[in-house]
Parts: sequence; C-alpha cells; structure tokens
Amino acid sequence: LLGGRATSQPVAGQGWRVDVVIPLREAYAVASAANTASPVSTLAEE
Repeated sequence: LLGGRATSQPVAGQGWRVDVVIPLREAYAVASAANTASPVSTLAEE
C-alpha cells in the first residue's frame, strides 16, 4: 500500500505528492471499502 514511499524522490517539490497524497488516497479508499463491508472498521476512525 505504501510501496511508493521507497522509490519516490522529492524532485521539484513534487515528492511529497507521491509520498503522502497517493498513499493517503489508497488508504482512504481501502478504509471506505472496509467500512461499507464491516461496521467494526468504524472504530478505526475514532
């Protein structure tokens, strides 16, 4: 999920986009999917 962090480089200030934004979007998508599938996952949001 966070594999992009290993190869990303802060080039022209764009590195943070790969390092942070993409993993966050992936994590959010996974969390959203898990939330709809299991109400137990809502505990992780608190």
